Amino acid sequence: MPDEARVNIGSIESPAYIDAHTCALAAENPDHFLGQVAGGSTILSEGQLSALLAYLGRPQQT
Repeated sequence: MPDEARVNIGSIESPAYIDAHTCALAAENPDHFLGQVAGGSTILSEGQLSALLAYLGRPQQT
């Protein structure tokens, strides 16, 4: 994934973009990203985290 790539983990009506670096971090430690991204600058809902992990091809572990 190129560094400049952004992923919309929100919806069409309410987009929430995160960058490729954050995607890689979330793939490594998804539990950390339930509630925050990049030091708390963005709040992720459980649905957004699921969308991100689905984009990354990694199912959310419960």
